[in-house]
Amino acid sequence: MKKSRYVFASLAAFALIATACGDKKDNSASTTAAGGTSAAATSAAPADTGGAATTAAPADTSSGDTVDVTSGQDVTVAIVTHGDGGVFWSVFKKGALQAGKDLGITVNYQESNNTGTKQSDMINQALADGAQGLAVSLADPDAVKDAVKAFTDAGLPVVTTNSGSNLYKDFGAFTHIGQDEFTAGAGAGEKFNDAGVKVLLCAKQEQTNTGLDARCDGAKSTFKGKFLTPITTSGDASGKQQADMKAALDADPTIDGVFGTGPVIGHDSSLAAKELGRTITIGAVDLSNDILDDIAAGDVLFTIDQRPLQAAVKQSEANVARDRAQAFAGAVRRQRLADALRGAGELEIELDGVTMRIVDGVLGEIGEPGRLGISLPLSGPATPPLPAPLPRAAADEVLLLARLLDHAGHRARVLWCSGQWSRPLSPIHQPSRLPSVA
Repeated sequence: MKKSRYVFASLAAFALIATACGDKKDNSASTTAAGGTSAAATSAAPADTGGAATTAAPADTSSGDTVDVTSGQDVTVAIVTHGDGGVFWSVFKKGALQAGKDLGITVNYQESNNTGTKQSDMINQALADGAQGLAVSLADPDAVKDAVKAFTDAGLPVVTTNSGSNLYKDFGAFTHIGQDEFTAGAGAGEKFNDAGVKVLLCAKQEQTNTGLDARCDGAKSTFKGKFLTPITTSGDASGKQQADMKAALDADPTIDGVFGTGPVIGHDSSLAAKELGRTITIGAVDLSNDILDDIAAGDVLFTIDQRPLQAAVKQSEANVARDRAQAFAGAVRRQRLADALRGAGELEIELDGVTMRIVDGVLGEIGEPGRLGISLPLSGPATPPLPAPLPRAAADEVLLLARLLDHAGHRARVLWCSGQWSRPLSPIHQPSRLPSVA
């Protein structure tokens, strides 16, 4: 019998009712729209798994303002960076995996060793594998732009991290996790000013990385002395970086300050200065055991800590928080639909030669026009009038019927109803953007 009831309820799929009902029975047809939302449609229940109607049906994804409820279920977040497994990224990876355990989600972490095309392939594969969210670094934004767009086009949440603080909105990400690289570099420039540096060299460990470029640009914006053209070394893992820095310092004896845009290049610059017997003020970005030892020994003046462990944790938390917020928005909308239908009390609708009687949100009778009372009665679950809670046994049917009536009804006529019913409901918008988290 339950199956038959759903068949009858599905007939209302073609009904998009837009009316406010009177409190007296009236057999005249009415299709007058009532703009606004009735008082019955204003209550909202949390996205709980208890007896409330808000969990009786999956989220409505057709309207653009709700999403499938995934919080508390299996969630997979892909974290794809340009990392190289070095001192910074190893800590970052540890934080990402720990966040997955703490939040009860699956984290698939991959890094491309500073190869943009490889990172793009990893992102595409993550989408094909069914990842439900993406955290991505934008060191080489042009290389990964299309792959990231595929995620956002699929309606999946995206977070940028590490590189990309000035690009995340353009990429459709809802927030960025990490420091503002330009601001970090500007702070470094001030530190060099305070130290009395006259000629500053900014040295980068990667050729294509917008974040490192921004660090140098930031330092240039505040440094008051002579700022040399930045150089790029052979890289942290090349084994040649110390020699690269030694050659650069040896070529210009006026250099008295070096800003290394990572911890390894900062340490290698310190070793190169020692080799040359030069006293050079050195600053770096991020932490490593070597750079901390250098600072303790007075060989490096400072480093800027962007807390990779916390950043990795925050990006997973951000995806889950947005997921839960969207789920709640869907739950509120479903509750409003159910409350609006129940608020109509006893409702008669004529649709394509069929008349239906709906009582407190449940289909009670169906038959030919003008012949209700001698047609097919349908025994359904009891549903008390508002504001009494909707019993769990009736939630599926009420929500199904309410959503179907909400989505298509241009051929329907409301014959009468004993309560009030108005639509369209005011939408519950998805959270589309969170502020950048520094």
